[in-house]
Amino acid sequence: MPLHMNSFNPEDDSRDLLNFIIQNGMDAPEFTTVSDDRMTVHLTKLMIDSLTGQRIGKFVTTLYKDLQKDSYGLVDIDLTFDGGKPVALRFLHKQPQSSEANEYYDVEVEDGGQHLLVETVNRQFARKDEIEGSVLEVCASAFPFRLSVFDDIETFNSAFGFGRQEGGNRIGGLSETFASPASLMSTEHEEGAGDVYSWLNGVVKSIREVSVDFGRRNIDFTIAYTETALGVIPVAMHREIFDLSELAPEKILVMYAYVKADFAAVQ
Repeated sequence: MPLHMNSFNPEDDSRDLLNFIIQNGMDAPEFTTVSDDRMTVHLTKLMIDSLTGQRIGKFVTTLYKDLQKDSYGLVDIDLTFDGGKPVALRFLHKQPQSSEANEYYDVEVEDGGQHLLVETVNRQFARKDEIEGSVLEVCASAFPFRLSVFDDIETFNSAFGFGRQEGGNRIGGLSETFASPASLMSTEHEEGAGDVYSWLNGVVKSIREVSVDFGRRNIDFTIAYTETALGVIPVAMHREIFDLSELAPEKILVMYAYVKADFAAVQ
């Protein structure tokens, strides 16, 4: 149950937050979804911005039936943010890190063909035992663990050695909405090695400061709604974790991020 809250929670209180999310998620959920075979149940609790009283995301608790005990047990907890429109993804290959609780996929964006890696949320909404080879709509959220802000794509490409002349040939650069599995851009020794995450570039379209009640305390953080290969998606960040002093609309975000693909696109 990788919540990936390190992108917007600067304090080391994950156990307390996890306990709150479990208790909160089981208490009077706004939505309940049961699989056709009644083996899996998704409980959805809305995430509310304390500053405005508006919905900004949701907590998803997944239960799985133990046939021997004839009861349901907790197998996964997740969270996603609102703000992105559904995007069609072709699910190519399930990743070996997948389990009964979490599934990870190499996917291709139908419009544009870019590849990246995603973690599924609300898996039962797909209504298929196997989704490899299928084109399905999801809503995406990004949870970065490494992030930089650039004025424009030319500044980024120059910083990474692109766009220069080399032996009479010009070395090209990455696009404003470049995406790829991070393994293509990193090494096994880097932070996050072994996890399923992606490299994402994006153009910031709008910024929102929010505050969410997690029981013992509120967490104040920033959501940047960013144009990426997946369309405009919410990116959750904290100003104590990342240098966001230059963050503004039309700036370029470059990040290593965990990308969550929520099948409950209309919920």
